[in-house]
Amino acid sequence: MTKSLRASQPAPRPDPSPDFDVGAALEAGEIGVWEWDLSTGQMRWSAQMFRNLGLEATAEGDLFSLLLERIHPSEQQRVAAGFAESRARPGPVRLEARLASSGGEPRWIGFLGRTVAGPDGVPTRMHGIAVDSTRRRRRIEAGAAALSESERRLSELNQRLQELAERRSRQLEASRAQIQAIFDNSPDWLTLFRATADGRFVYVDLNRATERAYGLSYDQVVGHTVEEILGPEQAQLPLRLMRECIRTGENQRYTARRTMAGVTRSIDVMFVRVPEQLDGGYHIMATARDTTERDDMEERLRRERLLFELIIENTSEGIIVVDNELRHLLWNAAIENINGQPREAVLGKTVFEVFPHFADNPVGDAWRAALKGRRAEMRDYRFFSVTRGAEIVYDADFTPLYDQDSAIIGAICILRDITERHRIEHLSKLETVAQLTGGVAHDFNNLLTAAMGSLEMIARDSRDRRTTSLADMALRSIDRGAQLTQQLLAFSRRQALRPVSADLNELVAEIEVLIRRAVGETIDVVIKGAPALPRCEVDPAQFEAAVMNLVINARDAMPAGGRVRLTTRKLASKEIPAGAGLRSGDYVAFTVEDNGEGMPPEVAARALEPFYTTKEIGKGSGLGLSTVYGFATQSGGGLHIDSTPGAGTSVTLYLPVAAAAPDETRQERAADEHTKGSGSILVVEDDGDVRDVSIAILEALGYRTLVAGNGREAIEVLRGPDTIDLLFTDLVMPGGMSGVTLAREAQAIRPGLRVLLTTGYAGADAPPTAEFPIISKPFRSAELGRVIARLLREPAAADAQRQG
Repeated sequence: MTKSLRASQPAPRPDPSPDFDVGAALEAGEIGVWEWDLSTGQMRWSAQMFRNLGLEATAEGDLFSLLLERIHPSEQQRVAAGFAESRARPGPVRLEARLASSGGEPRWIGFLGRTVAGPDGVPTRMHGIAVDSTRRRRRIEAGAAALSESERRLSELNQRLQELAERRSRQLEASRAQIQAIFDNSPDWLTLFRATADGRFVYVDLNRATERAYGLSYDQVVGHTVEEILGPEQAQLPLRLMRECIRTGENQRYTARRTMAGVTRSIDVMFVRVPEQLDGGYHIMATARDTTERDDMEERLRRERLLFELIIENTSEGIIVVDNELRHLLWNAAIENINGQPREAVLGKTVFEVFPHFADNPVGDAWRAALKGRRAEMRDYRFFSVTRGAEIVYDADFTPLYDQDSAIIGAICILRDITERHRIEHLSKLETVAQLTGGVAHDFNNLLTAAMGSLEMIARDSRDRRTTSLADMALRSIDRGAQLTQQLLAFSRRQALRPVSADLNELVAEIEVLIRRAVGETIDVVIKGAPALPRCEVDPAQFEAAVMNLVINARDAMPAGGRVRLTTRKLASKEIPAGAGLRSGDYVAFTVEDNGEGMPPEVAARALEPFYTTKEIGKGSGLGLSTVYGFATQSGGGLHIDSTPGAGTSVTLYLPVAAAAPDETRQERAADEHTKGSGSILVVEDDGDVRDVSIAILEALGYRTLVAGNGREAIEVLRGPDTIDLLFTDLVMPGGMSGVTLAREAQAIRPGLRVLLTTGYAGADAPPTAEFPIISKPFRSAELGRVIARLLREPAAADAQRQG
């Protein structure tokens, strides 16, 4: 059973110049495509193939039989034999045949293709193109007609010569003048040779056209042999053909490139034997025509076609061409690399057969728009490339293709890979936000620290319920301000995390009540943690904030209610999704999945951008997912979004499995928070308000305090006689000495001295990992008490060991 093929194998690839019309070039080429599956006998044609054979694309029946029926009866046997011979062995297929016609001008068609064999060497299929070669044949026939005319003229001349010979005695002068006039004025190169007894040929006569071609006069040529005029090498072929002409009486013909009068020309030469002997010997009349211009034009066309193919094959831009039915006609090497689909799997099939999901997404809309005569474009479109194993971003332009009558015959799509440019732009946005947040975070957190400490003491000391309530309300606002600052710093990857070995299942369980309260009663919450889940290296507070962020996003996507599902699972190295950008190792995957509205591709593509939000004004900062992404990457992991409009969204955090033993328990931390302290603490802080609040908090916790406004003052105190159990210092201070430098000098002065750093924003001054503990501003008094109690509980030897 044979089928009609609506699209073809790759046509010549278009010039990447934006002004080059690939469709017009293909149409002008009148290129049809055919394919023959030798194992099934099935032959398929493109629509152009039907047109080239003068058939309707809806023609039914065996296509090869239809093909033979369209061949002129005199050519059918030769064409059938040619295809049979090509089927028998792998290799090129080249045939040309005249088409049967019911009237009008005869038409010709050329078949160019290849027989392809399977692994066992047995031919399995044939494929190729069919080109209407009528124009070329007409040019050839026109040349042949001209040459035939020359032959006719020569025959007429020979006839006249024969008649003149018979009437030589009475009409010699009149006939010679008439013949010479015809001979001399012919546009063809006419030359008369006489065969000698020793097998040579001597010039007897030549016309003016021949003189001009040779660059020699009549007298310089006549009487000389062919070898003398042309030279031994160039004379070999003409001499052999003239001897054959004398021997058989049949016309002989050849084409060649000859350098004559300093000019290299293409010539078409025919030798005709004069019917009867003249002057006791045979004569040869040679008719030649200069075909240089025609041959040069054909060579230029061949080279242009080759260049055209090389450009299309080697361009970095993906090029796709489809016909009016969206069947792929062209699929170049660049698009193979971008998409991962080989052209053999695409050509001849429609866009939606190869990519069903394009039917109702922007790609399908763009193709349909182009077929309606409208240009369409897609910017920053994302998809996962199998060949690269990563997500890529590209721009695409869709343009209609017109024929010479301005009718749309298809469309072309040009794809440009902008993944690297997009990555650089994204990093630039991150750096911009990082600079913005870094510039204000330190001062802002100092303000919050002073306010938070003061309000805590007011709430603690006041006996007035209203005052306590107002203080608590203000503290909650400060907490929100501190959280926003931490989100900004986490997003820009400048927030100093405090990772510990933690069980994600336990962390989620501890905030389950908050999760259910946040989503409300109209949303079901399903929490399913994997058993025996490995512990992760995460900052518990930041992880809990990330969970709440994702849960609230899920809630906002389900205004009418729904279901949110939180799950954990272990992920081995081999299970890491391609393109996730994760280092090799084991991870724990934490997923928040909802069945809400979902996100269209253009929104999902920008979901991690800073300040991008689709929520109403006042209901979203645009830092939600970007903050979670910053936390994940800063923790050594990653984030992946999978969303389908109308079906919901799934966000997965990948966090590395902890290598160390579990950190202290929450119960231990809670016990520290309620422990009254004792000992002497040196407080070093350049901000007066923060310094006063810190002193008040520490003294309320039971500690004795010493005070310094900067690093130099602190060094003087450290060199004094006072007992100091712990140095509590700001990280960033004026005067050229940072908190890290002060801590190192302090331990050099007092070995074993415990150190606690504090900062609103560490930036480049962050201490090396594990050298000194750090507490972020703003801090609650309970948190500060817990950290100091833990530090003072450690034996001095541990500090000495840490130093070493």
